[in-house]
Amino acid sequence: MTDIQTGWNRTTRAADWVFLPGNDATDPTNSLTYGNDLATAALISLFTDAQADPDDVIPDGTTDRRGWWGGAIGSKIWLYVTRGKATPELPSQVQQAASDALQWFIDDGVATSIDVAAFYAAAGKLVLTVKIHRGNGSSLALQFADLWDSL
Repeated sequence: MTDIQTGWNRTTRAADWVFLPGNDATDPTNSLTYGNDLATAALISLFTDAQADPDDVIPDGTTDRRGWWGGAIGSKIWLYVTRGKATPELPSQVQQAASDALQWFIDDGVATSIDVAAFYAAAGKLVLTVKIHRGNGSSLALQFADLWDSL
């Protein structure tokens, strides 16, 4: 069985279920698309907030560590990009957080290797690229170039 497809919406800058063209959540036929399980898993892993460690500095100054205490899904990207500052360290922090979030692909045998890069494409515009390599020689390339364009 395949999963409901999750896709990236560039307008809302959020992940959401993907509907067949011309349909939406109000469509009584519930015309959701299915498949692209690897991309869906990557989106959830990258953009679900992982729980911050007790010694992590929370960007908004609260004690809200986000995430789910019962599981390790998600990434700590939120710890870095929600500060809203384009620092020299930010690309390496986001790159490491993304690599950590996707490590389970390798641990569980879903992928043989994963290439992650984060860099500034222009002043204050952070880009994250991910390439997931499968054992059968196929790969999935993802790029998130307009998520953090106002740092």
